[in-house]
Amino acid sequence: MRFHVRILPVLMALILLPACDSNDDGVVCTTEARPAITVTVTIDSGETPEDGIYEATVTDGDFRDTQPVVNGNASLAHERAGTYRVAVTTTQGQPVWHQDDVRVTRDECHVETVELTALVEPQ
Repeated sequence: MRFHVRILPVLMALILLPACDSNDDGVVCTTEARPAITVTVTIDSGETPEDGIYEATVTDGDFRDTQPVVNGNASLAHERAGTYRVAVTTTQGQPVWHQDDVRVTRDECHVETVELTALVEPQ
């Protein structure tokens, strides 16, 4: 039984190793895709909106990404730095919130996620 306990950390390290990448500076980067922007939608009463009521959209020039708001959250523009217009609309297209000039940068591995909160009125 002791053999299994000792070998488990080694096996876990071998499993996780392919999920990382190293650059010339020795920085180890993960291969996960991180969102450039996350939007948390909150109704002005403090409640989380029901799924299927809102969607979030980011635009940067010709680039556009739209995601449904699920459990009050949307994650957009994975691994894409840029300067965005972020908008929340109802699923019928009615604008309810926006923010312009949201700048997303990146470090040596990933984008630096910008977290926004959109306070909206109940629909």
